[in-house]
Amino acid sequence: VLAEVPPAPLVAFLAHIDDHAEVYRHVFSSGRSGVVLTRLTGRIREAIDATLVAAQQVAPLAAPADIVAAGVAGSMVAIIGAWLELENRPPAREAAEWVWGIAVWPPQGGLRG
Repeated sequence: VLAEVPPAPLVAFLAHIDDHAEVYRHVFSSGRSGVVLTRLTGRIREAIDATLVAAQQVAPLAAPADIVAAGVAGSMVAIIGAWLELENRPPAREAAEWVWGIAVWPPQGGLRG
């Protein structure tokens, strides 16, 4: 069962992105950075897929693990990109909570009210 709070590695990853926001903003907004975004999405997908393969031994997934991993990874990248575009960007911890609550937690138990 997944925790309701984002894991420390996700917070640390977003803190790194925040520390280098200007570079990452360019990567996420430039049409010339498709290869970088594809690699980033792929690495996130691999990490998620490995976890889901183990998790499906405990509870069945709604789709094959690689499909769920692709959806979650794509959502995570989109959320990070939108966060980087915010004029008054909140801290990485809050962005991690968004990523976790939108891209990861709903597949567990639906939207929280």
